[in-house]
Amino acid sequence: MTDIPEIWPYLRSLRSDPEACPPEPVERKLVMNASLEQAEQLFKASSMLGRETLPLTLFYGLSQLGRAISATTRLEANWELFGHGISTRDLRGKVADMVVFDKGKNGSFAILSETLGSPTLGRGVRMGDLCATLVELQTMPLDPAAERGGLIIRPGFYTPSGDYSAHPLAVGYGLAEAIIRGIPASLLDGEDPTAQVKSVLQHYPTLRDAVLPSPLYVEKLPNNRMDLRLAWVVDSSLSSNPAARRQYIFEKGHNYRFKNDYTVAYPAFEDATIHPFMVWWAILFGLSMLARYEPAAWVRALNVDSSTEAVALEYLLNQAKVAVPEAAYRLIGEHTGWK
Repeated sequence: MTDIPEIWPYLRSLRSDPEACPPEPVERKLVMNASLEQAEQLFKASSMLGRETLPLTLFYGLSQLGRAISATTRLEANWELFGHGISTRDLRGKVADMVVFDKGKNGSFAILSETLGSPTLGRGVRMGDLCATLVELQTMPLDPAAERGGLIIRPGFYTPSGDYSAHPLAVGYGLAEAIIRGIPASLLDGEDPTAQVKSVLQHYPTLRDAVLPSPLYVEKLPNNRMDLRLAWVVDSSLSSNPAARRQYIFEKGHNYRFKNDYTVAYPAFEDATIHPFMVWWAILFGLSMLARYEPAAWVRALNVDSSTEAVALEYLLNQAKVAVPEAAYRLIGEHTGWK
């Protein structure tokens, strides 16, 4: 993982890179450079602020990174961001129960979501469910009961560990097996664990076409989670090629930062997965609204002596300082042809 002192020099280097932004119109480069400067100042200021104020600087730092990302896109229209385009409700209860929702097709959130090929929030998504999709927040979950979390995908061995012979297509074809981490282990307690696992996998568009071994091949983990083996039926030439098999499996997830040993499958909201950068946008927007307009409720949520959410919120804010600028650097790289 790249921490703040290490990632910002790379972001700064983009400002003099002629390939980092389309040459026309010239305003794009001016917007990118100014936005990166403002974002850097806001994130560095965040390192000196307390938790009570941190959501404000982190969100506006993210927003300026979003402007820089949008300026680098090759799309001719809709690269200038304006307004929020999203809103919040239910700010006075548990932070996990706060809802972030769309206000229409206009605004920065909708414009950048379209650029990234991501759906928006529709009628709304709970804060606890948004946080659960980001695997870096699962160590200290805001809502431990959230069921649709991001699932880590790692390639399995050349010879599958599970028994897939009961699947009609598995005979005569190859298999690309993967280890999926993060599915609730409580699914094993029901009358038909295989059916329950299949039902959960339907919420993950890239995992819907996978096949399960019989019996299930699992390893229980702490926090009511488990590792699960599953596989995709593929051509035998692909399954026998380690590099091709690994690439196939990695394309089943999305790696929005700089991790080489795993990728992540994200759950669908309204039948489509939200890009992780836009998940961070929604999370930090919601927390900034809470901190700004309900300061007493926000400070109360941060009280480690009385709030069950306090430590998770501290952890979230610390993770945002690193994850957001790192994700922005990767996204700009994707727009300009390098990763």
